Order: sequence, then structure tokens, then C-alpha cells
Amino acid sequence: SLQAETAALRPPLRLPVSPPPPRPPSPAARIPDSDAVIGRVSVLADRGEYGAALEAAREGLKADSTSSPLHYYMGLVLHASGRLDAAQDAFKRAIYLDADFIMAHYQLGVTRLAAGQASLGRRSIKTAATLAGTKSPQSNLPHGASLTVADLQDLARLHLGAGDLGGKT
Repeated sequence: SLQAETAALRPPLRLPVSPPPPRPPSPAARIPDSDAVIGRVSVLADRGEYGAALEAAREGLKADSTSSPLHYYMGLVLHASGRLDAAQDAFKRAIYLDADFIMAHYQLGVTRLAAGQASLGRRSIKTAATLAGTKSPQSNLPHGASLTVADLQDLARLHLGAGDLGGKT
């Protein structure tokens, strides 16, 4: 019969299999965006809410302890709140994670000067100026707001004296 022939040609009926349950997000997917955390830290610090800014930075660092910019911004907030030793530690961690982080070297130097560590402060600022000297004078420095290489060189001269940059500016 025709019905028997068409039934033989049809594949057997299979019940649909329900899809597997969704997987939990990977640890990397749960890490907050460092730029978003930095933005939040900056806004809070600009409002003078240093405690909240520090907490936001700490939370970001719990998720991504290898973010040199987050350590840098933590240092900025700590410096602004008068915790110079802790600020130095944060800047040192940023530099450990990124030895060419110009602004971290500069801010470490400024913080050391504020803490009365003139020799160490001058050395850090000179390191920042030396690293910046390898870049175009008009280029903006990462995490330096709108600070250019030339601006940093001028600031370094103010801290170090005109002749203390070793001729390369």
C-alpha cells in the first residue's frame, strides 16, 4: 500500500532533546571591564569621595589584580587622601606590572617628593622623563588625561631643574 511505502521512507519519530542548561560564565567573563572601573574610580575621586573611590578600585583589583592602570588609579586616590606610603606601594605595583608606565613613574616621583624622599622622587621623575623622551613630544600619555610628552617634560624640568634631564628632552 502507498501508506506503508511512505511510512517506510519516513525516518523514525524522535523526541526533541532539551538543550543542556546554560553554563555559568567563565571567570574571564565575570571580570568587570577595567576601563569602566577606572571611570568609576575617577568620577568618585573627582567628587572627593576617596573612600568610595578606594573601595571601587579594590573591587576592580579583586577581579583583575594584574591591571597596572587600576593600581595606578588606586595610587592617585591614596595620594589625594594623604596616604603617601600606600600610594607609593600602588604606583610600584603598577610599574612592576608595566615597567614602561610613564605616568606611574612620574606619580611615584611626585609622591616620593611629597613624602620627603627627594632623591628617590627625583630619580622616579627622571625615569618618567627618559621614558617619555622616546615618544613624539605632542603624543598624549596613556592615563595622563590630556597630558602630552612635552607637558611631562616641562613638569619634570620644574621638579628636577633644567639641566637635570640629561640633555634629552
